[in-house]
Amino acid sequence: MGLERKDCRKWRSVHPFTENDNEETMKDQVKMICIRKSDISVSPLAKRDGSKYQGGFTLIELLITMVVFVFAIAAASQIFTNLLTQFKQQSKIAETNIEGIVGLNLLRQDIEHAGLGLPWNVDENSVADTNADNNFWDNVPGYNESPITGAVPDPAIYNDAPNNAPSAFRSGNGDGAGGSDYLVIKSASVSSDRAAGKNTRLSSTFPYVRTWSLHSDDLYNSDRSIVISPGSTESNSRSLLVNGGSYHTSYSTVSAYAPAEDTDVRLVYGISDANPANSLRAPFNRSDYYISTDNVSPRCAVGTGVLIKATLNHNTADANVFNETPLLDCVADMQVVYRNDTGVSHNDLSTLTDTDGDGIIEAHEIRDQLREIRVYILAHEGQKDSNFIFNNFTAEACDTCIRVGSTAVFGRDFDFAVSGITDYLNYRWKVFTLSVNTDNLR
Repeated sequence: MGLERKDCRKWRSVHPFTENDNEETMKDQVKMICIRKSDISVSPLAKRDGSKYQGGFTLIELLITMVVFVFAIAAASQIFTNLLTQFKQQSKIAETNIEGIVGLNLLRQDIEHAGLGLPWNVDENSVADTNADNNFWDNVPGYNESPITGAVPDPAIYNDAPNNAPSAFRSGNGDGAGGSDYLVIKSASVSSDRAAGKNTRLSSTFPYVRTWSLHSDDLYNSDRSIVISPGSTESNSRSLLVNGGSYHTSYSTVSAYAPAEDTDVRLVYGISDANPANSLRAPFNRSDYYISTDNVSPRCAVGTGVLIKATLNHNTADANVFNETPLLDCVADMQVVYRNDTGVSHNDLSTLTDTDGDGIIEAHEIRDQLREIRVYILAHEGQKDSNFIFNNFTAEACDTCIRVGSTAVFGRDFDFAVSGITDYLNYRWKVFTLSVNTDNLR
């Protein structure tokens, strides 16, 4: 049987093709199979006997391969999910820590500056004691502080206005959300306004006020300011001056409060930036710290809140009496503890003493006794972790309690079982502690 010449080109290029050459000769000489003319239609995978070649994978092999592949994908997916969950958890923990550093340092700074620029008395030559009660504060025009807002607790209950000198601190024990404390700080500098807390000296002659080497330390002409006479006795120290029926003025006209004597110096404190009403609600700034249950982050445990700094808005034309700034998310409790100098141990953790027996803790009693404030804040780090079980409770208090404070008396044993906080075991709880000396009270 003849051979197809086109299938033997390689051999033919070396040897002439003849019909006498057989297939075995070609195979031996060039190691190449020449397909017979009758075999051209046979598959290259065919066996020599002409039967079909049964190649490929069985169904069982395919199923096993698919199962292994599915398990590999599932394992990789689980690893990725775990990594993503851990990343989210750690990023939320880092977020909480950053909030704690920034927000709690704002609180620390406000406590340190409490009392700065606060007037202690009213200049008796500036106003008349119209009701002859020997109290000039109730004759200061426009000394209102916070109006009644209807909030719970209402900020107005922490007012010193209109009858009393401003106290550096006011607080409500258990007045806040969930039995937390409510803290009020008053000073010239506790506002975020550019003018707040800036100060200078006012003399009797031109240019009247001293300017500072850094322009950023100077008040602007439009800033709302107060003027205080330093005084020398208990009854006239740091006396608020009233001129023309007003205890405040723009910085550009502060010379109207200048002393008559060359030896006399007065102090000027910036309170607020200019506002459309040219108004002040009080001769100081005020910030209230409390836990709010409004606008809580969805990552927080149900039943927790947000630590808020609410600053008194001096613009009486604005409907918002306070401007709120959130400081820390996911807060369950805040406790405020006073360390006082009572004259006995000089370093007591105790309540302030009403030394004059009038039933009111007045500004001078706070100045005389208070030496340090401690603030304890209970919050959770990160978000809910179903694989985590919290177990760092205060055992001597109860099985579900965390102590927020130094003792159960000077602080609180916070019981999660009755707090209304759901799934509290799946959160990482932490007590932030601030201990701040009150150096600006005196």
